[in-house]
Amino acid sequence: MKAWLLHLDVDAPLTHDLRRLLLLLAAAGESTADLEPLAQLTVYAVQFRYDADPTPLGLDRTHYNRQVKALLVRVNELILPGSDRDP
Repeated sequence: MKAWLLHLDVDAPLTHDLRRLLLLLAAAGESTADLEPLAQLTVYAVQFRYDADPTPLGLDRTHYNRQVKALLVRVNELILPGSDRDP
């Protein structure tokens, strides 16, 4: 999401808050409604980065992996149009 913001010439803040990044994208005129569920991953970004023994939070990994891959493909196409590289 930060790469997408930078591609739009929007300063990307130093944050792990995916909801905040989505709001910045929306404020820049981007359609992000389909990405809203990814905001739930913020807690994982913070907890698993800083907590030595995180509490299991339950996650449908297959579902979120598909969503994240779709986001990566979308941003890759924005940054490198016509690219067939797998993110």
